[in-house]
Amino acid sequence: MKLNIPENFYKEEVRDDFTIPSEMKHCWAAQLEVLAQLDDICRKYGLHYFALYGTLLGAVRDKGFIPWDDDLDIGMLRSDLITLERIAPQVFPDDLHMVTYRSLKGFDSLLPRVTNCLNHLGSPETIKERMKKYHGCPYVVGLDIFPLDYVPASEDERDLQLNLLKILETCRLAWLADDVSISNRRYLTVQVEQTFNVVIDEHSSSEEINCQPLKLEDAVCAMYGPADSDEVAITFLQQNWDRRFPDKSFTNLIMQPFEFTEIPVPLGYHEFLTAYYGDYMVKINEPSSHEYPFYKSQKAVLEQAGIFIDYDHMNIL
Repeated sequence: MKLNIPENFYKEEVRDDFTIPSEMKHCWAAQLEVLAQLDDICRKYGLHYFALYGTLLGAVRDKGFIPWDDDLDIGMLRSDLITLERIAPQVFPDDLHMVTYRSLKGFDSLLPRVTNCLNHLGSPETIKERMKKYHGCPYVVGLDIFPLDYVPASEDERDLQLNLLKILETCRLAWLADDVSISNRRYLTVQVEQTFNVVIDEHSSSEEINCQPLKLEDAVCAMYGPADSDEVAITFLQQNWDRRFPDKSFTNLIMQPFEFTEIPVPLGYHEFLTAYYGDYMVKINEPSSHEYPFYKSQKAVLEQAGIFIDYDHMNIL
């Protein structure tokens, strides 16, 4: 994917009565640069991805980012995601990283990310190099990849799978929480050990104990395939189990304008957006639930180190 960014793109802009600062515009361009690199790799290896959540809503309704959004969300069917994770160490550029609980110690999510930096902002020289490649953005940026898994046709099997995930998640969170007693942690751990025929080393660090239920959750999410069902869902988000979609909704893709480029969207975008947003053409002028803007904490780190960004001249002060 080649990005041809118009010169005036970076200017502060008001859309739908919401002011988008130049700083955010540079971040949007950087995120799309990450996507462009991922797009090239997916095309080369025959993998498919598609816009999801706010990115999908923006593509369909706004032909770009939702004005008050600050991230990119894409989805992949599990089989493509597995392949991408396998080949990433060999085919990703040096500054691009696929972050999962398997690749980064302490990463405690089943939501993989692709980022332009692994875990820190780096030196002023590193930041300057990042700004050159990522359109003046000094920050660590990337995108989330939501895995779509097949869910069983049988309601009893779906209930069983969901219950297994709840057992694992409850145990995992208990070891991460400070206010859960040792006896309760042990009770939950025994449930997991007996259910899955595993042994969890309670003398390990909380981080290491957390990893084993996380691996089991991932396996439970992926335990069904196209031979078992023709419906998919984002199974690791347990509250989403009533939102299931035909797999063909995500195997057939169309290209949709997105800012100054295009992004693939699933043919079944209407069903997905309706399930999550209702009347999705109605605009709600407010940032999403996570902290906005995403770079607030990174900017504070830079300023504490005496590093300030001159966006007019693309330079570090």
